[in-house]
Amino acid sequence: MTIDSIAVTSEDLPELNMQLSSSRPIFSLTAPDEPKSISGRRDRWWLDGDPGRALILHYWIFESPEDAIQAAIKGRYRITGRRLSIHNRKSVYQPENEPEWVFGDSTWRDGNNILFVKDKVIVFVRELGRNIPLTTTRNVALEILHKIEEALQ
Repeated sequence: MTIDSIAVTSEDLPELNMQLSSSRPIFSLTAPDEPKSISGRRDRWWLDGDPGRALILHYWIFESPEDAIQAAIKGRYRITGRRLSIHNRKSVYQPENEPEWVFGDSTWRDGNNILFVKDKVIVFVRELGRNIPLTTTRNVALEILHKIEEALQ
């Protein structure tokens, strides 16, 4: 499995009229700590050609499903500086409370942003500016999940 085989393309979701703004390799969301990803990439998409409607997709592939879960649990504290409580330092990314919207093996959400693990892959679907509805980020996450499941077969 490669990031190219699971990454969303504009053809996957034509109704969103996605335009790739930038793409670059990224370090593991736990770096420099273990576990480290084998590969990582961040793609920035504009919906309807509007930079004000930006969707950022992060992909990380790990050696094992156990490494991916461990990295996601650690990494959900690092993907944002915001916390639920200053004293006990809870991440704003909390487990998804709607069972039908749990993607893959584990899913955390903060507002319209979704972090999930499927097998040895972590995916972070993030929107900027609160201009993209939760239904859209969920649809994008679901499309990526389907691509991961296809790659695993």
